Amino acid sequence: MNCPYCKATGQIAGYKCRNCSRVISKTIPEWAHQRGKRTEMRLFGRTGLIFMTQNKWLTITIVILLSFAYFLHNYKVIPNPITLIFNAPTTNLSSDTDQPGVVIGSNFERTSAVTNVTAQPRGQVIWALEPGFLDGLSRPTTVDNILYIGHRDFRMLALDATSGDILWEHKTGGFVNGSPSVAGGSVFVGSTDAFMRAFDRKSGDLLWKFKANGPITSSPTIVNGFIFFGTHSNLMYALDAATGEELWTYDVGGTGGIYASPAFHDGVLYFTSQDGAIHSVNYRTGQTKMKYRSRSLSASHFPVIANELLYNLSGNRILAIDAEMREIPARWQFLRTWHILYAHRWPVPPPPSQQGFKWWYSGDENSFFSAPPAVTSDGLYIGDSMGRLLARDPVNPSKEIWTFQTTSRITATPLVLGDVVYFGTTNGIVHALDRHSGNEIWSLDLESPITLPITYGSEKLLVRTDDGNLIAIH
Repeated sequence: MNCPYCKATGQIAGYKCRNCSRVISKTIPEWAHQRGKRTEMRLFGRTGLIFMTQNKWLTITIVILLSFAYFLHNYKVIPNPITLIFNAPTTNLSSDTDQPGVVIGSNFERTSAVTNVTAQPRGQVIWALEPGFLDGLSRPTTVDNILYIGHRDFRMLALDATSGDILWEHKTGGFVNGSPSVAGGSVFVGSTDAFMRAFDRKSGDLLWKFKANGPITSSPTIVNGFIFFGTHSNLMYALDAATGEELWTYDVGGTGGIYASPAFHDGVLYFTSQDGAIHSVNYRTGQTKMKYRSRSLSASHFPVIANELLYNLSGNRILAIDAEMREIPARWQFLRTWHILYAHRWPVPPPPSQQGFKWWYSGDENSFFSAPPAVTSDGLYIGDSMGRLLARDPVNPSKEIWTFQTTSRITATPLVLGDVVYFGTTNGIVHALDRHSGNEIWSLDLESPITLPITYGSEKLLVRTDDGNLIAIH
């Protein structure tokens, strides 16, 4: 007979098989005859479909570990499908950054640089308001020859950009220190009464208002149907620009009030907070991409995104970090412990720099910077407390392009229009320089300190002076 186990022929029932040494029962049930066939159909094992070896088990283990590590690194930035589907805006409204003067900082990246300039101002005053007319920190935005600006006297104003005449005004419940933002037929502005308001930009009619959790003093960012703004009470908001409906919020935690406008680049929202951090989040969902900590970081200035870097002030220096950085979970806590051990002289090597760090730059040990730089692809322009405007390489600022000396401090971010850079000083003089050579083209004395950045719109420079005036220069 045949062995029921190995199928060897010529075996005797009741004795061991001469091939596999198993005892062959004299009476074998039907299921035993099928046992060998079932073994052949197993998935794993020497007679299974998959012959598992030690190397195969090791490979599978490594693949599982790498997959888990990839998920751990990216789980915060993989868009939440529920938020994507159910928290989408009802419009695709965005500020038209092709029109200079529509947003603060000249574009979503806040580089304070405009490339599409049809005509350069020649230094001639067209009109000026009365000294004392304006109060607060709001700077004008301009579109279609209409100028929008806020006032500390609980007012939002629209002026004719040609004459300076008031077209309409609207009362608010708080100071309007932030600058308005324009998108489509609407103008958006926040105030210290915690309301974000949307007005019809032609008539001044209120379209909607939204009550946030704290004062708003920054300019909102409107992109792809979202309106983004922060409050002094730790929250970054994303609203539907058409309706004012809340879509998501991001809590920076602790004492992290948000005072400056957010920047936007390539689907990511960047902003600073009072607790000394720079945040980047997915603009659709508000999920964290990066949090960079710097104790002396300036929370009153927006970040600048250019050349794959993020620039901001930290103390008396410019800080540059990798704008595309994704924070590794728990890496900050690990480095913090490492720094503590190293500071207490434990036998550990010096800790590395914080993830994403690129460089620091300070112009002179006797000077300091008061505002972020204006940045292009080939130049970084910043003024200092010694009255110097510095032009440096934007990737390696130790390379000097030129330096221009004035007679008074420069406290605001310069404005680059094509091949010309404009800036004001605390003794009230506006300077226009060739941005490639540093040679002065013209200067104009406005007889009052200039401590806010100059803006541009409708082919005019618009200058806020400390005596409460607004001056248009062509």
